[in-house]
Amino acid sequence: MGRTTQSSRNPGRQVTDPKRKARAKWVGLLSVSVVLMAVLLLSRVRLELPDAPQLEPFDTSQSDPSESSEIAQEPDPEIPDEVVAATAAVVYPPDLKIPILMYHDIGSPAGGLTVTPAMLAEHVDTLKSAGYSTVSLDALLMAMRSEPVSLPEKPVVLCFDDAYANVYSDAYPILKERGFSATLFVITGLVGKQGYVTWEQINELVEAGWTVGCHTARHLDLTTLGSESLRAEIADARAVLQ
Repeated sequence: MGRTTQSSRNPGRQVTDPKRKARAKWVGLLSVSVVLMAVLLLSRVRLELPDAPQLEPFDTSQSDPSESSEIAQEPDPEIPDEVVAATAAVVYPPDLKIPILMYHDIGSPAGGLTVTPAMLAEHVDTLKSAGYSTVSLDALLMAMRSEPVSLPEKPVVLCFDDAYANVYSDAYPILKERGFSATLFVITGLVGKQGYVTWEQINELVEAGWTVGCHTARHLDLTTLGSESLRAEIADARAVLQ
């Protein structure tokens, strides 16, 4: 331990031992030197880091798409090959813009999926006054595939889901009066049942220019079905319609 003595000039003042004071001074200088050396060393390391390599842009013009087959996602084996091929062959024209209006129930009161006959008539009148003409979904798909098809200047597609009876009794007369047609998506297992159209009515709609589409066999929630049940729900309905 360092010794302290009383100062003769100021008896209350403590004077530090000169040797201890000198030793503390050298320790302080040594600490400063170590810090300076560390700073210089870090600066040198930072300055001597190699520059990031300059990569040349990758030329994709000479690449072979088949070489990336190992990382390409394979088609779902559950999807038929012809469906995959047909989907891959579709080229969508960038300037093709055709509105599609979908309806369900035509009745009263309005709300949810229900539209009153007066509302439907107003919609159709607005479209007609704006210069729109209805086209089938078949014509739309042909246009999407860039297949030769004649479309009006302002085409529009009207669809009715579920094939409720009031589509025939209420919607059909409204569209027929204005020269419009639509696509009817039929639940094949419910045709002729209470509240749904009959096969005779469907045939009349087709003769009037309507298109019939498949809306499953029993209107089950497809997201809850296994692959076999899902396939049957769609394939069975298509078989009936064909």
